[in-house]
Amino acid sequence: MDGTNIAKVNKNQANLLREIRLKLLKENPLTYGERYETIKRKPLSYFKSWIERSSNPDTGIFLIFKGREVIGMREIRRYNKDPKIGYFGNSGILKEYQNQGVGKNLQDFTFGWIKKNTNFKKIVIIVRKHNKKYLKFAKRYGFKIFEEGKYRGIPEFYLEKTIIK
Repeated sequence: MDGTNIAKVNKNQANLLREIRLKLLKENPLTYGERYETIKRKPLSYFKSWIERSSNPDTGIFLIFKGREVIGMREIRRYNKDPKIGYFGNSGILKEYQNQGVGKNLQDFTFGWIKKNTNFKKIVIIVRKHNKKYLKFAKRYGFKIFEEGKYRGIPEFYLEKTIIK
């Protein structure tokens, strides 16, 4: 999609992270493990701390911009602190920008970033069972279900993909 840019967030952009997180939670209340009202009450320092925790060489929070507007995000971190397994979390694109190639651009960008900046051998994602659209998208990119579980009573799939460098 023309006009989009993906960049690793820094502490000075905590307000942008807060803004997109709240928009995504509001649009998709069952997709994430947090509630809109809970996150809305969090101070800006909460988001600065989140950015700090995600600022290691092999981790990061990435924002997707269209012009100056933030339209999506993705967090990359170690899965269960394993330096060989990465995890995509908190991924989302605002509904009005879906089905326009933004997700593909995000996948391509983040896999390129991982190959260049990490030692990850595989990536894990967790998808709520009701999120059939994202599950189909993940499978299209080679993710395979390896486990099923529940988080706060909500059924979910655990998917993984091997990284080839």
